[in-house]
Amino acid sequence: MKRCFFLVLLLLGITQMVLAYTGKSLSKKYKELQNSGCVNTACVDSMFLWLYYLQSSDAVLGDSISNTFLQYANSKSNNYLKAKAFLLKAVVANARGKSIEAIPFAYTAIELFENKQSIDYCFAYQNLSKAYSNTGNYKLARESNKKALAVAEALKNDVLISNSYNSIGISYNQDKQYKEAIPWFRKVIKLNEKINKPSAIGYQNLGLCFRHLGQYDSALAYARKSLVIAEKQGSKHNIAYSFSEIGATFLEQKQYDTAILYLQKSASLFQSQKESSDIVYVYLYLGNCYVAKKNKQAAQHYYRKALVVNGYNNNLKQLYEVYYQMGKMFSQFKVFDSAYYYNEKYAVLHDSVLRAKNELSAAATVASYQLDEKEKNIHILQQKNEINRLVVIIATVVLILILLIALWWFNHTRYKQKQREIENLQTLQKERDRIARDLHDNVGGLLSYIIYSLDGINDEDKEKRTEVTESINLSIRDIVRNLRETIWAISDTNINVHDFSDKMKLFVRTLFKHSSTKINFVESINVDKELNALLGLNLYRICQEILTNAFKYANASEVSVSLYSGESKFLISISDNGQGFDPSLPHKERYGLKNIKKRTEEFGISLTLDTGINKGTSYTIQV
Repeated sequence: MKRCFFLVLLLLGITQMVLAYTGKSLSKKYKELQNSGCVNTACVDSMFLWLYYLQSSDAVLGDSISNTFLQYANSKSNNYLKAKAFLLKAVVANARGKSIEAIPFAYTAIELFENKQSIDYCFAYQNLSKAYSNTGNYKLARESNKKALAVAEALKNDVLISNSYNSIGISYNQDKQYKEAIPWFRKVIKLNEKINKPSAIGYQNLGLCFRHLGQYDSALAYARKSLVIAEKQGSKHNIAYSFSEIGATFLEQKQYDTAILYLQKSASLFQSQKESSDIVYVYLYLGNCYVAKKNKQAAQHYYRKALVVNGYNNNLKQLYEVYYQMGKMFSQFKVFDSAYYYNEKYAVLHDSVLRAKNELSAAATVASYQLDEKEKNIHILQQKNEINRLVVIIATVVLILILLIALWWFNHTRYKQKQREIENLQTLQKERDRIARDLHDNVGGLLSYIIYSLDGINDEDKEKRTEVTESINLSIRDIVRNLRETIWAISDTNINVHDFSDKMKLFVRTLFKHSSTKINFVESINVDKELNALLGLNLYRICQEILTNAFKYANASEVSVSLYSGESKFLISISDNGQGFDPSLPHKERYGLKNIKKRTEEFGISLTLDTGINKGTSYTIQV
């Protein structure tokens, strides 16, 4: 027994020596930095990191370390140095469960940091959020963390973004808004998987949400997932926390023996790391297990251990939770004096914390408003400077634009003038082409007929010659008439469907007058609509070209022409039973057919041709 006692003393002594040595080496480094007159940014950052590590490795030194750092900062007129000192004070206060004190420290750091888009500024808001969460001001906690998140996203810092997601989720959890917390923890998990660093904490907190919602299968699944990740990463803290969460889930399912097994594993790991803050809840869970198993001695043992650890940390939130559970335990075992004692301590502590929280909430609201006002003023000043800069830029740009517009207008005017000249030439050329087509279709067709009629005139008898001569005389008159029609079309006089039909009848009869070809002319004019002169003339020329081709090349015994005029359309059909042709084959003599197609394209006339060798020819024209 004595040997065991001396062995424990020896181990404790060695542990203290190691801590003392670490503390001395870090303190020495800090003094070296301090004596060097450390005020530049790089040196201040180095000093802060040394002290941050020192306070996290030995919580007892935290207050004195942060106080010494603040004293040094106050001796120097350097806002960045002071901001880092107040930030360290906030970190230490949060770590020791004194979050009420952490709030003003975090606010002061936020005000002193001049760079509002820095890691330090984001970290200060995250510590402010943590302090609010620990004091029950969950709404302010979320507002603070969302400001931190905005900075983290601007910096594209995945670690800070993940921390903010997690903290916002925790504040919802602590506010018992478990469903609202779940999406934030899922964001933590997704972000960390994206950067190939699976988050054990994300799964732990997600499991906690489902445990509070009574969905124990999901809670256990996520807690075990966090345990697997923690074991792969070798994180004893996360392994211990995962064991704790699994144990708490079994506790709520009243599987007390299984719960005790996991909770004891968790307590053992926390003890090996000297993490006294998280172990308090593990002891409380163990105490609750033994209360349920009606083992008063074991339950009291673990509650008292929680009290001892809390006395070391002085965490008020944990303390009144312990008092509450102990009062509840003694009441259940009918030890009423002890139950009254701990219930009284819980009530007094709860009231004092509630009062302090209310006072702090009011003060924090004012401080938050003041900070927002300062940020707004800074933002307004930045906007004014930005506006002045933009005015100069805009004025320069406007001047350049005016010069460019003037140059463009000069070139554009010259271009338009040249374009008008080109358009006038093109219009003139189009008119020339149109008149040429009219002369070809009209005059050319009639002249062809005259030449055809003159062939062999001397071989005919006197009576026949007289008849042919009269026909030629009429054709010449038609030439004159057609030239007048061309001139008339240029004058833009409209023509109605009846007049158009009459002209067509006259042309067909005249053309086939001395031919044995049978002519069928059918008209169905329901609506006597007017045609634009130019359209009417081109439509007439198309029909002339088709009929002339039939007369010259078809060798048809019968030609049919039909006209239909209704409300929505004007339709002309011309067909013959002649020899037809293959329209896909090129032919040097088909200038007339090309003219027909060109006229229909120019005036938007629909033309359908149906023909084939020895199959006759049929045209359908629609306007």
